[in-house]
Amino acid sequence: MNYGRRLTDVKCDEAQPLCGRCIRLNQSCQYPPRSPSTTSTPSPPENLSRTLVHNVSNHEGTQQISSLPILDLELLYNSITHTRHTISGRQSRDDDNSFQIGLRHQYVLHSSLALSALHLLSSSPQRLELIEAATSHQHAALQIVQPLIAHPLAENTDALVLFSAITSIFSMAEPIYNTSGNSIQRDALDDLVNAFELNRGITCILSMKWPDVVTNGIPDVPAIIEDEEGLEKGLDEHYPILLTVMDALSILCDDMVQLESCQKAIRRTFLYMRALEVKSEVEYSRRLIQHWPHSLNKNYIKMVITRHPAALIVLSYYAALMSMKSDTWWLYKWPALIINRVADLLEPEAEHLLDWPRQWISKYKMDLE
Repeated sequence: MNYGRRLTDVKCDEAQPLCGRCIRLNQSCQYPPRSPSTTSTPSPPENLSRTLVHNVSNHEGTQQISSLPILDLELLYNSITHTRHTISGRQSRDDDNSFQIGLRHQYVLHSSLALSALHLLSSSPQRLELIEAATSHQHAALQIVQPLIAHPLAENTDALVLFSAITSIFSMAEPIYNTSGNSIQRDALDDLVNAFELNRGITCILSMKWPDVVTNGIPDVPAIIEDEEGLEKGLDEHYPILLTVMDALSILCDDMVQLESCQKAIRRTFLYMRALEVKSEVEYSRRLIQHWPHSLNKNYIKMVITRHPAALIVLSYYAALMSMKSDTWWLYKWPALIINRVADLLEPEAEHLLDWPRQWISKYKMDLE
């Protein structure tokens, strides 16, 4: 306000720096000085610290805040952003509800974190803490899920099916990445059979309860092989080595039960190879490779356990099938492990039957050293 106008009771528009009347009369404006209290910034109350302390102390609650499980958070992030997509093979992340299932079922979350730990370990083998994390989470998952598998309920269908798929992959990945603390050399074939049995066992139990359920990652493969009959008819022509292997099996097998088991397994192996040559989508490829153990009968598994040469030869061709997905982190070491172990066990006169799978594996750039 203009000081002069205020003293003479003349109304002032209080415009600054010059009021309207002074501008019109060509006079200077004089405003009274402002008091320090109106121009200074208010200072914070002196008891602010005491107020904050009081509020914090009054809201401590009954539970102590523990430190965040940083490693588990890393595993969860990796599982969501990377690992789960190596299971499903889906490029889009919007159609994958595995994370939501994991939040509702602890055993799925534990198994997902276990697999995520192995996934990280595959690229960071020096991080030994990942081995402990993987085994601990998988052990926790198995403890929780055992009674649920024994008495499955309909509301657990999706979770148990997903757990089956994750555990199937974990059983394949764990032997090739968990190499710490082994005083006794692990046998690749023992580890492979264990993976087969675990995979087959869980799926068998689930199929008894829900025979029409198609397992995520391990579906009913014959139903998704296009033109299976046509592919089957052309196998002998497309793979001339098949007839040679069939003849060798007829010599090596001890009886018709063994022969039928091995011949069915070897034909199924070449059928899957041909299917992958025709249709090479990522998710389709993994499903076929994972389903192969389900196409085996108990007699063949027993032959592998006893290291029967006929079963070992068939297994070397499964190694060739696995090599067709050599870019999959939980598969790429297996072909070399299998075929090298089979070569150690076979008699010299039968080793020539490994030439074809070795060449096939080399074709898919697998290192056999």
